[in-house]
Parts: sequence; C-alpha cells; structure tokens
Amino acid sequence: MCSVAKSWTLLSSVCLVTMQGARALSFVEIQSQNIRGHLKFEFKSNTFGCLRSCHLSHDCTYAVYYKAENKGSFSGVCSLYSSGNDAISTNGIAYEIRRDAVYNKCEPKFTFGTLVSFTRTPEADGTTTATGCTPFPVGVYANPEGIHFYMTIDNHIVLNLTKKCEIHFLVEKLSGCSSIPIFTFREGRRMFFGSGYAASNVYLILGPYTSSAICASNTPTCQTNVILREYKNTAMEDYVYLPEGTVHPQLQFTEVDIPIHVHYTDCSLASLDMP
Repeated sequence: MCSVAKSWTLLSSVCLVTMQGARALSFVEIQSQNIRGHLKFEFKSNTFGCLRSCHLSHDCTYAVYYKAENKGSFSGVCSLYSSGNDAISTNGIAYEIRRDAVYNKCEPKFTFGTLVSFTRTPEADGTTTATGCTPFPVGVYANPEGIHFYMTIDNHIVLNLTKKCEIHFLVEKLSGCSSIPIFTFREGRRMFFGSGYAASNVYLILGPYTSSAICASNTPTCQTNVILREYKNTAMEDYVYLPEGTVHPQLQFTEVDIPIHVHYTDCSLASLDMP
C-alpha cells in the first residue's frame, strides 16, 4: 500500500459490486498533498473506465482522474499508481482502492463485470486447405514505465507509448484447424485466449484468431509456424509474448500454459528493451 500522510481527508466512498451477492470493493475519494506511489500508466478515459482499470490492475493502489473540458466517450485522463515513493499530483480526483471491503448492504455507483479464469481448449493438429489468409498485425507498445500494451496499429488510448514490435495473427478461422479467439482489456494490457472471455464485459474481442495446435498449410500466407509463449514480468504487473524458449531472469510462465501459434513476429528481448 502506498504511504499516505496521516492528515488526509475522507471525502466519500464509492461502492463497487464485482459480482452478484455481498462481495464488493470500494474506492475512497481522498484529498491530500502527500500521497505517494509509482505511476503505472495513463490513458484517456471517463471515471468508470478509470476505476475499472484500477480494479483490474492487481497492483493498483491509487487512481487519479483528471476531467477534461471536452465531452465525449473519453472526457478526461486517468493515471494509475502502484506502491512507491514518488509524489502523486492530486490536481484531479484521487481514489484509493479498498480491495478487501465486504458489504452486506451496498448501493453501488458502478457495477463491474467478473473476471474469467483461463481454460485450456482441447485442440488437435490439423491441415488447412485455406489459400487466402489475411494477416492481423497487433502492435506491441511500451510506456516510459516499461509496461507493454497490445492493440491494433491505429487504435490506442494509452498515453506516451512507443512502438516496439508487431505480432501477426490471422483474421480468419482456418478450415480443418482449431481456432481460438483473442480478447483484451480496453487499455490493451494483456491478451486473453479462448471463447470463455466473451461471457464477461470486462473483455473486448481483439479480432484475430490463434491456435495451440499445429495447423499445416501449403500456402505461405496461411502458415502459423511461429510459436510464442506468455510471460509475466516478476518485477511488475506486465505481460509479454515472446518466442518459445525465451529465457530472462525477470520472466516466468503464466497460467496460460499453451503454445500460441502466430504467422509472424519481430518481438524479442532486444526489441522490448529487456537485455
């Protein structure tokens, strides 16, 4: 938990239900000149999206929302913070998350969808007769704090990003082969593999498909011979997708224990600035 000066003012508590029943969490709106933490990332958002993203970031302790003058889908900027000693600007509205709050009676201001656990989809190797396949490039970006984001090349709401590399999936389901749809969070902080993520509005469909099985093809544009794995950075809440066999002291496998077959990638430890 971030250190907060003792002389802080409790303004209000926003109750947020994450599932049916009594289980809930809350955000406490605070006013202090001495809030400290470490900036994770900033993105264009409204209040709901700001608090939801903090809820979904397991190491988020503070969310600060800065309302913009213009109106629309994104009416401001959200800054998320984890534990740390850097001074946090409180020019916006600052919220502290209370993850262990349990309420028997709660009138929620916002309701969030539930998280979905990864489930491995049974797949078998196959051969496709597809001959006209369309690549689906996903850009891999990083912010100054070293957190990576995955999104279509021309569509991102996170601020201060630098493009590092690309991962090319395929748009189509390949006939004769298994296909796994890919989902993501709205800010693109991680990719999720499997149709089960469609059950919650926490996740957005990214667009392309992958497979955890071999799909043989005689057509070069339909081949998915590059195998990636999902790795978690042990130094922060960050996920990267790198060629199978990649070894780095800060990376470990996640619960997504499947090979991720893609058409192409130029992502590597070097391109992600992980020497």
